[in-house]
Amino acid sequence: MGLIPGAGLVSLSPPDRFYNLPFLLAYSVLDEVLTQFVAQHIFQCNSWMLGKKMEASRNEVPWKNFDLINSGKNDRNSLAHGAVLLDKINCTKYIDAIEAELKAWDII
Repeated sequence: MGLIPGAGLVSLSPPDRFYNLPFLLAYSVLDEVLTQFVAQHIFQCNSWMLGKKMEASRNEVPWKNFDLINSGKNDRNSLAHGAVLLDKINCTKYIDAIEAELKAWDII
């Protein structure tokens, strides 16, 4: 909350639904990283689909929490293809999990 002269108290924090965009973007980054891993022959995959790349990488990439990331991928598909919004808690849970993977892989 913030005090704005002439307007009173105004909420300065974004609504929960706003976290869906960074959630989608986090999975986009993960998809791009896995695409680069395929290009670098770290694992093989002939599909452009994120889920297929994730499955193909499962035994070749040192995932910290594949099951959590995969669960988020399913929620990401529901959002991207069915406009099913997630709450802030779930968005940030998946974003943080992807960040942990990227750090473990020395990407960030």
